[in-house]
Amino acid sequence: PSPSPFPSSPDDPVALIFTSGSTGRPKASLISHRALVSRVDALQTTHPMTEDDRIVHHTTCTFDMYLAEIYWPLLSGATLVLSAPGGQRDADHLAALIRDHRVTTMYFGVSLLELFLLARDESERYDGLRQVLTGGEPLPADLVHRFHARSTASLTNLYGPSECTIHCTAWVCPRDPALDMVLIGSAVPDTELWVLDDEGRPVPEGEPGELYIGGAGLALGYLDRPELTAERFLDSLPVAPGHRLYRSGDLVRARPGGELEFLGRVDRQVKIRGVRIELGEIESTARRCAGVRQAVVVAHGTGVEKALAAFVVPETPSAPPAELTAAVRETLRAWLPPTMVPATVETLDALPFTPNGKVDRLLLEARAARTTPSRPAPAAGAGIEELVAAVWCEALGLDSVEPDDDFFDLGGNSLSVVHTVTRLRERLGAEIPLAALLEEPTARGFAEEVRRVTEDAGRPAVP
Repeated sequence: PSPSPFPSSPDDPVALIFTSGSTGRPKASLISHRALVSRVDALQTTHPMTEDDRIVHHTTCTFDMYLAEIYWPLLSGATLVLSAPGGQRDADHLAALIRDHRVTTMYFGVSLLELFLLARDESERYDGLRQVLTGGEPLPADLVHRFHARSTASLTNLYGPSECTIHCTAWVCPRDPALDMVLIGSAVPDTELWVLDDEGRPVPEGEPGELYIGGAGLALGYLDRPELTAERFLDSLPVAPGHRLYRSGDLVRARPGGELEFLGRVDRQVKIRGVRIELGEIESTARRCAGVRQAVVVAHGTGVEKALAAFVVPETPSAPPAELTAAVRETLRAWLPPTMVPATVETLDALPFTPNGKVDRLLLEARAARTTPSRPAPAAGAGIEELVAAVWCEALGLDSVEPDDDFFDLGGNSLSVVHTVTRLRERLGAEIPLAALLEEPTARGFAEEVRRVTEDAGRPAVP
C-alpha cells in the first residue's frame, strides 16, 4: 500500500483544552492521541462499560471530560445519549434522560451534582444508574452521603488537571455512614505521581507537598506558550531522571496505604498581613457548621487592606441568614486561629458558576470587595480595653478580639503596629510609643500599658 499523504503519530494533537482562567490568563493544553487513548483505556479498566451501557454526553467542550463522554462509549460499544444544548444545568432534563434512556453511567461536576440533587425531589431515586463519576472541585463528604441515600450506583471521585487529560487519580467513595473525608485516590493506569517539597524532594507520608504528575496522559504543552510549558512541564527532575513531569500546583498528602488527600491549591495560599493562609482549610471548616451546605472563601483587596470573605449556602432556603452567619463565625473561631477567620460571612441562595460549571471565584471576589465588614467602632466613651479591641479590629481586618489574643499571632506586622498606635494617639491625645505594642502584644497587656502612658502624661484616666 502507498504511504498516507498525511503522516500521523500518536503524539499528534487531538484536542485543545483551555483552562477556566480562574488563576489568570487562560492557557490551552494540547492533548495528544496517545494521552486520550491512555485515559479512555484507564476508564474502561477501572469502570468498564459494555454494549448494554448508556452514558449521557452533556459536558461542554471547554472541559476535558467531554472527551471521555464521547470517545469512551464509542470505543467500548456503549450507547451515547446526547443532552440538549445547555441541558447540563437543567436537572429536569437530565433526570428525564436518565429515566427515558435507561442511562447507566453518568458524569457530573461536583457543583452540578449538588444542583441536581437539590433541584429534584428528595424521594426520587436513581437506581438505574450503575456508576457515577464526579470531579472538577473538592467533593464534600455530605454530598457523598446524600447521593448514596438516593442511588445504588457507585460514586467515584476523579482528580486531574486538564494538562493531564481528564483524570490521573480516582477514588471510589465507600458507603460508610462515618465518612467525613473524601480522598482523590491513587494513580490510574499509565500514570506516576510524586509528592515533593519546595526543594523537589519527596515528602514523608502524611506530610503536605506539591503533586507532580507523569505518564502517558500528559499534555504536549501549552499552545504558543513555550516559557509556560517549560515552567510547568519539567524534564528529568532528580527524583525521576528521564521522566517528564507536570507540576500541578496542587497540595496533597499521602494517607496510609498511598491514597491522596487533596488540600488545595498552592496558589490559593494567600498572605494576609504576612500570614500565609490556605483558603481550602477555611472552607472545609465552614462546612462543618450545622446548616451549611456549601462554603467558598475568597481573598480580596491588596496590601494591608487585603481581607478574607466567606460565602455560604444554607441547607434549607428558609434558614435565617443572620443566625447562620453567626453560627458559621462561631464554628470558624472555635476551630481556626483568628488570622483565618474571614472579616465577612455572607449567605447566598446559590453559588455562581463559570461556563465550565466551576464556582466563579472572581465574581465572588468582586462581590466581597463591595461588602464592608461589620466591625466594632470605637465609641466616644469606650474604656481602654474596648478602644484597643476596636482599633485592633480596624487595623487587622477582624470582627472581634479577645483579651489574651496576641497582636502578632493575629497577623500584625510593622505597618499595622504603626496604624494601631497612630489611631490610639489620635483618640487619646497621648504620645504612645510604638515599643508599647512590641513589649505588650496581648490586648489585655497593651491596654494596661496604654492606660499607664495616658496617666503618666497627665491625661484623664480612662476606665
